[in-house]
Amino acid sequence: MRYLGSGLKCSMPIARRAGMKSPRENPAKQHVVLRPAPFDTETEGEEKVHVYLTHARDLMDLASPAQQGHGLEALLEREEPASALGRAFALLSPQEQYKALRFHRLNDGILYMASHAALRMLLSLEKGRRLPHEWLFASSNYGRPYLVADAFCDFNISHSWPWAAIAFCRHGRCGVDVELQEHLGDWQALIPLVCHENEQRRMAQAGRPAHQFLRLWTAKEAVSKVLGLGLSLHFPSMETDMSTGSIRIDGRPAPVRFVHLANSVEEGVVSVAWAGTPEKSFCCCVSQFNVTTGCVAHVGEHHVQ
Repeated sequence: MRYLGSGLKCSMPIARRAGMKSPRENPAKQHVVLRPAPFDTETEGEEKVHVYLTHARDLMDLASPAQQGHGLEALLEREEPASALGRAFALLSPQEQYKALRFHRLNDGILYMASHAALRMLLSLEKGRRLPHEWLFASSNYGRPYLVADAFCDFNISHSWPWAAIAFCRHGRCGVDVELQEHLGDWQALIPLVCHENEQRRMAQAGRPAHQFLRLWTAKEAVSKVLGLGLSLHFPSMETDMSTGSIRIDGRPAPVRFVHLANSVEEGVVSVAWAGTPEKSFCCCVSQFNVTTGCVAHVGEHHVQ
């Protein structure tokens, strides 16, 4: 049994009640462990990026349908401080709490709270010297977050209801983006704002164009996060090679590689990018993390040469 600083603990019965599958129920897909794989685990010639997927409904489902009709602040006022919702909120910094409460839609507030609580819990599971609420963050001029003290790893975070994705790496820089197809809206109007002219031609000839657009968009979002430029990067100047996970910017190779995590979320795409030692390949270790129990379920690995 592994305890977190917040008092959360993990056991197989709790994992089952939270809807996570045990090895016996689905041995080919995942196995439940008490903590994440260490961020610095690596093999010769290969760096690792650890990606954790968190489902915000783990928290939302704790509220009754009547409570879900209210905002996050009203919902928390009805909760006991020791409840899972109360504990997750207590892990956030005052600035994060303020931001979570400012969202107009309950879904957005819950997702923000779940993703940032999960980030803090995972950092503490890896580095036990700090409790989850003790981690300090700052942001670059382009909004990229980083650890202020005890900066033992690089990380990145993305969310699209109901999923949050958190990436960590010990060496180099990582970026992650998750998008669901149901949130795309008028994606065809975005094609000239996102896609290189060669990508537009290839997409017109491919099947499932909406899904292909999502793959391009999330790959470029993840790469831009690695470079620390966010949306300031001109996406149509970036041309992706889906077969190799490489990318060119203004016709020149960029020192970044990316991978799509196939079948990680339903009706959506998760893309991860990494920049580090050029001669090394990288591997994405993918797990699911339940923010209400602290349980980690390993899903699989994706290798990029």
